[in-house]
Amino acid sequence: MTLSWLRRVADDGADESFRTAVLVGLVSVPFTVALSWELVADEVQVAGGAVSGLPLVGAGLLVGSLYRTRSAESSRAGLIAGLAASVGVAILYVLNLLTTAISASTGVAVVAVLATPIVVVLGGALCGFVGMFSAMVGEWAAGQGSRVFASGVPNRK
Repeated sequence: MTLSWLRRVADDGADESFRTAVLVGLVSVPFTVALSWELVADEVQVAGGAVSGLPLVGAGLLVGSLYRTRSAESSRAGLIAGLAASVGVAILYVLNLLTTAISASTGVAVVAVLATPIVVVLGGALCGFVGMFSAMVGEWAAGQGSRVFASGVPNRK
């Protein structure tokens, strides 16, 4: 079940109809890294970290509004955009891992290295779900906006 679902998502990511979603997700990566860079370069913080989710949410909203009128599902497009945007989370985690390995004790560094695959997979899954949810919100908001503009702006006296 899980492997077939993952295979479908991977096939959708390579599908031409989701190319825009992949590109929007990848365009958000530099913004995620730039907005979170100060948190990685912090000398006081040894392990952990925070990632700015604003570019990811913005990418999901944009994809949801773009895919509202397409034949492809906007929620699936948001999932794909979120998975593409998770590259930024992986980059930030690896940078944080390097600062941890350099500045922390050996035990903390070993735990951080061993936890890397689990954390990267969980971060990617979380990005996918945030992208999917924000795409659903973006689709809904675009639908609400088009209804308002289609009916015309009421006269106010």
